[in-house]
Amino acid sequence: MKKKIYKNVFGLGILTVIFITAAFVLFFNYNMQQQLKNELKTEAVYIAKAYEGLADPVSFLDDIEAQTPSRITYIDPKGKVIYDSQADASKMENHLERPEIIDAAKNGTGISKRTSDTLRQHTYYYAIKLSTGSFLRVSGTIDGLIPTFMKVLPAACVISLIILLGSFMIATKLANGIISNINNIDLQHPTQDVSFNELFPLLNRIEKQNYQIKDQMTDLIEQKEKFNTITTNMNEGLILLDKDSRIVFINQSCKNILGAPSMHYIGKNISLFNRSQQLQNTVEKSLKGETHSEILKLDETTIQFFGNPVIQDGSIQGVVLFVLDITEKYKAEKMRREFSANVSHELKTPLTSISGYAELMQNGMVQPQDISQFAGKIYKEAARLISLVEDIIKISRLDEKDARTTKELVDLYEISTEIVERLSSVAERNMVTLHLEGSSVKLIAVRAMMLDLIYNLCENGIKYNRQGGSVTISIYEEDQHPVIKVSDTGIGIPSKYQERIFERFYRIDKSHSKQTGGTGLGLSIVKHVVEYQGGYIEVHSTPEEGTAITIHL
Repeated sequence: MKKKIYKNVFGLGILTVIFITAAFVLFFNYNMQQQLKNELKTEAVYIAKAYEGLADPVSFLDDIEAQTPSRITYIDPKGKVIYDSQADASKMENHLERPEIIDAAKNGTGISKRTSDTLRQHTYYYAIKLSTGSFLRVSGTIDGLIPTFMKVLPAACVISLIILLGSFMIATKLANGIISNINNIDLQHPTQDVSFNELFPLLNRIEKQNYQIKDQMTDLIEQKEKFNTITTNMNEGLILLDKDSRIVFINQSCKNILGAPSMHYIGKNISLFNRSQQLQNTVEKSLKGETHSEILKLDETTIQFFGNPVIQDGSIQGVVLFVLDITEKYKAEKMRREFSANVSHELKTPLTSISGYAELMQNGMVQPQDISQFAGKIYKEAARLISLVEDIIKISRLDEKDARTTKELVDLYEISTEIVERLSSVAERNMVTLHLEGSSVKLIAVRAMMLDLIYNLCENGIKYNRQGGSVTISIYEEDQHPVIKVSDTGIGIPSKYQERIFERFYRIDKSHSKQTGGTGLGLSIVKHVVEYQGGYIEVHSTPEEGTAITIHL
């Protein structure tokens, strides 16, 4: 801006100098021409008056020549030059056709101007017609515009210097004043204390833009806070890469999932964060415009990478990566596959038995007296099959956390009393004594689930007991939390198997399990119910002495 002010002021100064110089030269030249014409006229009139009646006019003209710088020419009525003060009259051509002579012949006086392009001079000729019919001509020469300009050039240079110096001082003061006022403008409130009204439209636009920028910044901050809140609290890992595979953003969950140290990764290549081939493949495929996914299996965890290209204006600008810990999902799928295989096997066994017994009876290969025995076996296998299907349905509902279940206020002691009554006949057949200890303990739960939990624990305690043994159910509170404890004096569980007894269809002694029956899902149902209720299980067992399973709800 300062340069522009200097440029404008200096330009105006230079134009002023040029204009003044041109005007002065034109005026000076015009003035000189007028002065010369007046002088020539005066001299011509004076000489003409003195010349009239002289006996020797040539001698008079010679005397006059010495007194004036003007050129004097005497011409007879026919145009012949009789006398010329600066040239040989005998060698001069006839002047009767000269403009000034023609005018003088008609009007008594005549004046004309002739210019010499070579000498850049103007010559004025003033002629008077004498009473004798002859002509007296007086001429003088002045410089043209260029010589006149060269004469006034020194003065013009001095004036130009003065004007330019003044322009510099004015420009400096003006520029400093304007810049100082602009620098002192409060950009937060630009329309307050405006020194130059000319700046008000600009400052008004700046103020409006300030409001727009403020609103945009507020929106950006809110969006950034939302983004940070989401990415900070999400369990999934999120990585944003540019087109050169450099990390633009990475959240803490991603570092936690991959076990990466908490250091600054922004701006670094993704390979410095994690060198797994699966991640590199996902990035490479995504940068080629593909949506790609790969799974990385580590010692104890399973991780899945999802890559998606970021496309803008038809070109790939980067990659969005999701990093998911699918360990539990992978385990659940594995367990589901194993469960499906086990279910098929467990269902096949009683169905095969039923089919075999029925086929024997159909083909008449069973003696009449043995039919009731075979029918009993079919009934037993069918009952086992029904029990197995019921347990499978229960497990499935617990897996899916079936919303159809309704919680209510449940008394654990009352449920335990009901179970003791239901299992008393089974206990008598196995020569096992049932005991119930404790008092009324209530909680909000699904009654059917609590019934299955205590029933399965007691049933196992009876089945895997010894003759003359006992099963004790204890209901009490510990730290204001309900506790169910079922202890027996049975065969016990070796320590190496204790962690696996809650797996589906897991049996320690398969031969004993065939004798006692059961679906192999009882303790698995117990585990699922406890997890559904938000509790935990403790197992204490000694082989040949007994087992105590404690449920904290």
